[in-house]
Amino acid sequence: MLVTSITIVLALNAAAPVAKDTLTPEDFRIYCGWLTEKDKDETKGLSKDKQMAKVAKLAKVNPKQLKAVVEKGQKAGDSCESIKSDLEKRAKDVLASSAMGKRLESFQLDMEDPSHVVAYVSWKGDQEKKLEEEASLIAWAVGANAPIVRTLSARAVDPKDGETALFEGKMSSENMGKIEKDRIDSFADSRYVKLFDGVVWANPAAHR
Repeated sequence: MLVTSITIVLALNAAAPVAKDTLTPEDFRIYCGWLTEKDKDETKGLSKDKQMAKVAKLAKVNPKQLKAVVEKGQKAGDSCESIKSDLEKRAKDVLASSAMGKRLESFQLDMEDPSHVVAYVSWKGDQEKKLEEEASLIAWAVGANAPIVRTLSARAVDPKDGETALFEGKMSSENMGKIEKDRIDSFADSRYVKLFDGVVWANPAAHR
């Protein structure tokens, strides 16, 4: 029984394997850097190999790694903005089609700094007991559908005034990858909500 319990805990604390074609936050940083640097006057005149070598050095990767990231990025989109918009829509649509869809207040990916894309999500939390599940669902949706996001900032507001925060918390891309959608009902309260950092509850006693 002890071995089984340890195995379950390890499985729940492990991030899901990243698909080969998934554009990670680090890939996005490198790809956006490539798109910016390759169009600079001092880079345009260089051969493709020298361009790769120059940008790879700036990105602190080797040319082979850079080439692989560029190829992956080109499949996702021809600009950082288009990739961001596509993934933002994908993740937002997933939540819009869920039970909390009509209560989704805002969903935005901020890529002011492409090396650290932040997802800002807020929703109306009409049931206190469901906040952990809803926060976990949001984290899963962002992690699974907008993998360029490095940090999620989630906020549930009181539907009575649309302003008072019932829940606030942040989650890293690594922790978002640990959430399994089909386990949210079972583990939102006991495990998944603990993956958030800086959690603030309006009613802490109801979420111990």
